[in-house]
Amino acid sequence: MTKKLFRNIAIAVAVILAIVLLYPMRSGKGLQDATADAIAQQVPYALDILAARYPIKVGLARTWLSSQVAVDKIAQDYVRSSMKQSDMGWLDCYVVYYSVTFDKEDVRQAMADRIEKELGLG
Repeated sequence: MTKKLFRNIAIAVAVILAIVLLYPMRSGKGLQDATADAIAQQVPYALDILAARYPIKVGLARTWLSSQVAVDKIAQDYVRSSMKQSDMGWLDCYVVYYSVTFDKEDVRQAMADRIEKELGLG
C-alpha cells in the first residue's frame, strides 16, 4: 500500500514537473524564444504607461508615427532582438518567463521605467 502511494505521488510530481517545464514551449518555439515573446507582449502596455506619464512626448509621438501598432511593433522587435543577443541560461529563461506570466503589472512598470531612463524622459 505505501509503495503504491509513493509511486502515485512520484508519478504526479513528475507529471507536474513536466507540465511546468514544457509549458513555455507549447507553441513549438524554444525556451529563449518563448521568453522573448512573453516579454515582447508586454511592450505595448509599457508604452501605454509611458504615454500616460508623458502624454506630449510619448503619446503624441505614438500617434504621429502612423499608428500605435507600428511603434509598438518596432519596440517589440527591438526587445526580441536584444533578447536573442543575451546569453540567458535555461534557469534564467524559466524564472523570467514565469515572472512575466504571473506578475505582468510589475513587469510592465519595470519596462516603462527602463524605457523612460533609456530615452531620458524623466
